Amino acid sequence: PLFLFPIFFYTVFVMKKPYTAVIFDCDGVVINSSFHYFVSWKRIFDEEGVPFTMVDYQMKVSGGTRRTAFRTIMGNLSEEKIAELSKRKQEIFEQLIAIDPPQPFPGMTELFEFLRSKNVKVALTSSSANAYATLKRTNLLPCFDVVVTPHHAPTLNTDTELFRLTMQQLGKSPSECVVIEDSPTSITEAKELGAFVVGLSVIVPPEGLKNADTVAAGPKDLRPLLVRLCGL
Repeated sequence: PLFLFPIFFYTVFVMKKPYTAVIFDCDGVVINSSFHYFVSWKRIFDEEGVPFTMVDYQMKVSGGTRRTAFRTIMGNLSEEKIAELSKRKQEIFEQLIAIDPPQPFPGMTELFEFLRSKNVKVALTSSSANAYATLKRTNLLPCFDVVVTPHHAPTLNTDTELFRLTMQQLGKSPSECVVIEDSPTSITEAKELGAFVVGLSVIVPPEGLKNADTVAAGPKDLRPLLVRLCGL
């Protein structure tokens, strides 16, 4: 497939040694939960009479903090208003997952097992306040060498800080890491740290992930990419 060409070129002509760690985002990458998040955001903005579309979610909300999302969509809200909206948004999200619990994408646990069997470190980093509970509910916590979420690092506010802490706990430099992300904002922050970034086009179209080093069409395409990048 054409989207694999940048990986081939990079592997053959640029990469000096294989990557030794892979850092996954949670929602929309490991867990098929993007629709649940979109609906919960959509409902809260509908209640506030604010227009909100899937494109808004893709480009302005996904991958960011709730504070940033609310202020991006609604302007300079007070902390009290953000807390009120965040609580209501969380209630909506919990109602949705109680009815239809999100599950891992097919093949993800097998991918984690494969990478770890080849001595590639596997981590998960997410800015979502729900990520840790989701990983517990789906029994995925043992799949990772390192997990960093707001549950583990409540004082960290940006993806850059979360990525940096993850790499420190892995004992890896950014240049040793591949980051798998579906959020344009998170892709940019991982790139700025010096990681090789794969944009996963599940919700966001490929053109929205142009800052990534390469783009995969979906979770099923990750294994061949990582085999090449990690020299497996």
